[in-house]
Amino acid sequence: MKSYFEHRACGVKIIDMDWSGCELVEVVPGKVSGAPLLKGTRLPAETLIENVQAYMDDGQLLEEAILSTLESFPSTPGGAGTIRALFAYSESQDLLRRHQPAL
Repeated sequence: MKSYFEHRACGVKIIDMDWSGCELVEVVPGKVSGAPLLKGTRLPAETLIENVQAYMDDGQLLEEAILSTLESFPSTPGGAGTIRALFAYSESQDLLRRHQPAL
């Protein structure tokens, strides 16, 4: 279950985000075009990650950005804890990508 999202500040697409190891995310064919979604919702996981990153780009600290994102998406199941876990998972995937040898 790989996907990509576009970093707002630089317009670069971050490719191959592998959500298969994240128990909070599911892909349902035909639901929101098969995008990785927060389980039981129609909310793309990347939307939450992008929102946190946008707040951080505006100068907020991580925890402030998570709470601001929760204000933007108040019906997020699990609240700030879910957003925090998704962000941590995306950061771990980013670290893995950066440390993989080039093919």
